[in-house]
Amino acid sequence: MDTTSLQPLIRRFLDPVSGAPVDQEHDEEYRRRAVSARQLLQPERIPHLTREEIAEFLQNTNAWNGVRGKQQFWRRLFGTQNERLPALRETLADLVRRAELGLTAADFNSLLTARSGIGPAYLSEILTLRFPERYWLWNKQVRDFLAAQQVDLKAELPRGKKGDAGEEYLAAGRHIADVRRSLSAAAGRPVDYLLTDIFVYWVNQAEETRPEPRLTLSDLSTATFLPPAFLEDVATLLRDKKQLVFYGPPGTGKTFVARQFARYWVDAAPDAGGAVQVVQFHPSYAYEEFVEGIRPQSVEGTDGRCELSYPVKKGLFRRLCDEARGHPNRYYVLILDEINRGELPRILGELLYLLEYRDQTVTLPYSGEPFAIPPNLYLIGTMNTADRSIALVDHALRRRFHFVALKPNPEIVRAYFMNSGQPAMAWAADLLERVNIKLEQDGVEWHRHIGHSHFMCPDLDEARLRLIWAHSVLPTLEEYFYRQPDVVRAYALDTLKEELGLV
Repeated sequence: MDTTSLQPLIRRFLDPVSGAPVDQEHDEEYRRRAVSARQLLQPERIPHLTREEIAEFLQNTNAWNGVRGKQQFWRRLFGTQNERLPALRETLADLVRRAELGLTAADFNSLLTARSGIGPAYLSEILTLRFPERYWLWNKQVRDFLAAQQVDLKAELPRGKKGDAGEEYLAAGRHIADVRRSLSAAAGRPVDYLLTDIFVYWVNQAEETRPEPRLTLSDLSTATFLPPAFLEDVATLLRDKKQLVFYGPPGTGKTFVARQFARYWVDAAPDAGGAVQVVQFHPSYAYEEFVEGIRPQSVEGTDGRCELSYPVKKGLFRRLCDEARGHPNRYYVLILDEINRGELPRILGELLYLLEYRDQTVTLPYSGEPFAIPPNLYLIGTMNTADRSIALVDHALRRRFHFVALKPNPEIVRAYFMNSGQPAMAWAADLLERVNIKLEQDGVEWHRHIGHSHFMCPDLDEARLRLIWAHSVLPTLEEYFYRQPDVVRAYALDTLKEELGLV
């Protein structure tokens, strides 16, 4: 996660003078619970834990609020006559043993299924209290925080693991670890996951109670390093068709620019309160998820038996349209990330007609209801041209969207380092320019060039740049020049530095 946008909040959180002091009472409570967890969950003590000790520990957690008053929770854990207590002790011992070795996704899933009633929120809190330096909480607060930071965990999971709780837990941890590192750097001392969770909670509360300042064109230009004239052209294009696509090779900031521009656009509406939503298209994404479809639903009848019904459910796009229609003076933006990875005719259906004729109405096939796209809803797509050429996009779709190219731009890299107080790394801009010139000379078109965002990392130094080059840039070049090792060797970092006179 790029925590740049969180830096002002981190400073406020850590500085009591600024009016946002660390929640001392909350922190002290966490520390007390952590001490209790360390004392209780020791390998030599776990086999002798009583029901009362375990119950007291579990009740003294945040997760307890979700099961408070549910007697079946205790029956699932201990049994009616404590017959399950030995197995519960074994589960706790197994948890400590696996956590000390380093928890895997499979371990997390195994621990979840070992004891009925202990879900991801409970399990992750126990792990964090016992090992606050190693493990993080995974609950609604963290989910809401990541969603607000535009983190799409499902898109990060390995193929075939979209419903895997362990994989999701580890994916969330990578982002929470980034937040923890930023907190530690700002505090000048190591920060554990308990304080990180307090920050997450505080940010969620702050976002709910603090009105965000409206983003101006100048703010947008500063955030994206794109010139105001270019952004004004984008605004004109979006105002014209109400739909546009940012396209370019990987690493040119398409999604970042789309999110920032969408926020600017929503803030420019007559009334505040609009919204930006993001959906990522993929080959299995369908009309039923996007517009509307039939979904099976279990309904309990009067006789206590469950029967299946098949109601028509509104999809993401239709729900957003309904909200926009109810607030005509607000702007709503839906970002279609990786738009060309989906089967667009299958996803959009009759929307292809409505995108061109915004003043028209069609009858939806499942509900049979009339439907039109409200004028205050806008679509911004992103398209990776290295993944699939823009030339392959359906011509009917092309006619309904304006297309805006985002090309690799070394000047964005230069401005990034100069503005972030790292002028010594501005030579990365020359490196980017040099590698893309060589690619063009070797017959690689611009839509497969190396993007500038590879190098836009906080605290970048040469050691980290070498890692990025070896594990991100070079694998891409090896794919471009498959079975041409001599060509790939010409793109070695030291070779390019020598050509630039930097050695």
